[in-house]
Amino acid sequence: MQGARVWQSPLKYLQHGGLIKDAGRMVQQTFPRAQRASLIISKRARGSAEGKLLIDSFRDPLVIEYEGECSREGVNLVTEMCRANGVDHVVAFGGGKLIDVGKLVANEINGYSVVIPSVASTDAPCTALSVLYTPTGEFDEYVFFSKGPDVVLVDSEVLLASPLRFTVCGMGDAMSTYYEARAVSNNPEAANLISPFCFRPTSAVLAVSRQCRDTLFTDSADAIKSIKSGEMSNAFENIVEAGILMSGLGAESGGLAAAHAIHNGLAELPETHKMYHGEKVAFGTLCHLMLEGDDTEARRVFEYNKMVGLPTCFADLGVLITPEKLKVVANKTMAEGSSIYNMRAGLTEEDIIECMMKADGLPAAAAAARSVLAAAAKADLAAKAKAAAAKSADAVPAKSADAVPAV
Repeated sequence: MQGARVWQSPLKYLQHGGLIKDAGRMVQQTFPRAQRASLIISKRARGSAEGKLLIDSFRDPLVIEYEGECSREGVNLVTEMCRANGVDHVVAFGGGKLIDVGKLVANEINGYSVVIPSVASTDAPCTALSVLYTPTGEFDEYVFFSKGPDVVLVDSEVLLASPLRFTVCGMGDAMSTYYEARAVSNNPEAANLISPFCFRPTSAVLAVSRQCRDTLFTDSADAIKSIKSGEMSNAFENIVEAGILMSGLGAESGGLAAAHAIHNGLAELPETHKMYHGEKVAFGTLCHLMLEGDDTEARRVFEYNKMVGLPTCFADLGVLITPEKLKVVANKTMAEGSSIYNMRAGLTEEDIIECMMKADGLPAAAAAARSVLAAAAKADLAAKAKAAAAKSADAVPAKSADAVPAV
């Protein structure tokens, strides 16, 4: 199937403020024969106002509180609980890892998958895959499904009230979308994420991915203002759509490459476990662009990361770099099955280390460039002032001898 083009997406995507109170009715309308739902939710979310509204919207749901990593052990435990209680559709309300648990469990019981994000931190709601981690937080593997989630309900009011850091993380994850899809498209041997076949990106997904990037550049600053003020805006709605829908479609039907591969490598370092997925991907995107030699876009994304508050170097990730740590990250990045192989052929661990060091040097390079520009601007200002003064002096007429009054 190499070379075939395909588009894969959720069956239904709905985005609007206040959707959560009607979630049960919407799911029932979509799947009239559905019987019992399992709501997978964190303990904190269960006690929140929106969590209570969600639970009350369903008839006799099996509510399962889930904490920690999306691990095999955790997924197996929840799956057995669902099977034992006659569950035929799984509703996951939470962040990326909890959503991934919900999709895995729905796949295991062959039930409907409903996703309701509580934060806009990743594009996990719209992808037909889950990311497994070990119980201690190291990356384990990607698990692919034959279809995307059945229903994605996005309550933008819930997301607006969530902590700013989560939405900014979603921006970091989404910014990688276009660059990775572009890399896959440019490499005839690369493939997107739709398993088990090796499909190619469509022109449609490249257009969506590009729009995702452009929306981030255009609306992120105003969206951040909306979160800080608590006032809904079109810019915030656009960023939610870009971070969840556009990025999800782009990642899955467009494919992943170096940005996410380097994220997986970074996850091997214990000090990065306090950083969220999108924060590590944000630095991975800078590395991706340096690996491609696209210095112009790397500088553009660097300035964007700095503006919204995403990592721009190892220090921002809490990592004090050493040769040993660089090798650990590079080794995991180059693991068998990694999306790094969607980049050009012949890459080595040394190439990965080199691109990471170049990306890590962007802050210093940017500071030096700003210093040079500031010095040039100052010199230009001084030259203009000098020229203006000279012009002014030339414009003053000299007094003639006849004009001197007699003594």
